[in-house]
Amino acid sequence: MGGRHDYSGAIIRRGLLDGLTKFSQLEGRISALPSDLVVIDPVSSYLGKVDSHRNAELRAVLEPIGEMSSRLGVATLAVTHLNKSGGGNANNRFIGSIAFVAAARAAFIVCRDPGDKERRLFLPTKNNLGPDSMGIGFRIGQFETPFGILAPAVFFDALPVKMSADEVLNNSEDSTSAPARDEAEEFLRDTLADGPMPAKTIKTEVRDAGLSWRTVRRAKDTLGVTVRKSGVESGWVWSLPEDGHP
Repeated sequence: MGGRHDYSGAIIRRGLLDGLTKFSQLEGRISALPSDLVVIDPVSSYLGKVDSHRNAELRAVLEPIGEMSSRLGVATLAVTHLNKSGGGNANNRFIGSIAFVAAARAAFIVCRDPGDKERRLFLPTKNNLGPDSMGIGFRIGQFETPFGILAPAVFFDALPVKMSADEVLNNSEDSTSAPARDEAEEFLRDTLADGPMPAKTIKTEVRDAGLSWRTVRRAKDTLGVTVRKSGVESGWVWSLPEDGHP
């Protein structure tokens, strides 16, 4: 491993946000620590009633975080997961809306090396901060401290990874074999939770969420989603079975 780096940091977890009902209170808490790095882990746990698949709603939450980071002079790292759709652009693999990537200055993925299950890859998918760069490989192992204690450690490769995130995910057995229907079903439950919605609106949000329209239509059948005609303007409308539409 390389040299040791010390930094001040704050990890936002549920306990830290208990009782903080206003964004200004959150900013005050971070200012008081003080911190150079704020980690929201995972970001989906702190969206409240915001639907993470809806681009406009998500931007309304993420953009103030970026403005706050600029005011406080801190870096903010939001952790999320990959969806289960295989192939395609790596930026569409972040779970939820594409707004997660659009609002960030830089985005990275961590995944297994398709050719070496013991190796992980840290790969850039977006970078507005400087020249494009290659990724890096690493392994999780152990090392012995001066006190004779075995401690977990991360060992980085000496050479960069030349494969792009798109290439790695498209070649990954995990990405091609994992069922995407669970993600599509969760998307439909969240999207239709507030009531019926025009199919054309749902299709737009499916695209923003980086999901497959074909998979979402299959999930519709699995969930028993009701489809009905609602006038010339709205066209076809989808709703969950409990909405009671015939």
